[in-house]
Amino acid sequence: PPPATPCLDHDYDALKPVVLATWKHGFQGGCPERSAILTESQVVQESLPIPGTRLHLVYHSSRSVGYESTIQLQLTPSQIPDTLRLIHLRITIEGILFEKTFEADADIKFTYAWDRLNVYRQRVYGVAWAVVRVGYAYSNCDQIIWDAQTTQVSGHEMSISDIGGWDLSIHHRYNFHEGILQKGDGRNIYLKQRPRILRTS
Repeated sequence: PPPATPCLDHDYDALKPVVLATWKHGFQGGCPERSAILTESQVVQESLPIPGTRLHLVYHSSRSVGYESTIQLQLTPSQIPDTLRLIHLRITIEGILFEKTFEADADIKFTYAWDRLNVYRQRVYGVAWAVVRVGYAYSNCDQIIWDAQTTQVSGHEMSISDIGGWDLSIHHRYNFHEGILQKGDGRNIYLKQRPRILRTS
């Protein structure tokens, strides 16, 4: 077969999707006495002092059952070619394939919510990889121009104190499978992302 002709209307620099997944929650961490709303990850942090102690009960909505991790996408810029017809979106995560097609338009934004379960409906703990593929179809081109990116999304977290969904600020738990230290004050320390350091005296 003859080779496919290049699609001259596609600008590889301008028509490139923006993928944002907030898998590292920026919790207050060192300030467990504060309540906060984290807009990027849509997480609410509540803190209640325990009278007569320096301890706090800390609640994070990301550790609740119904919380979903999100991937925010901008598929098209403010100006697009007239020949652009369709935008195809495919997201693969933990064996799950999500597909959606959009009619061509400027400034297309989409948020994908993941329930933190794999294809077998089992809980996924720690951090998972997602593959995001976006295809641009033109009226004067034979093939679809695909862009593929990978990003990380947060899965379920292990229960720490398990006091009705609240944690004690001094209780911590280590997820050795994923190398994540979950602290009771809300912080997650991703040890796999840090260099291995050996200190001797």
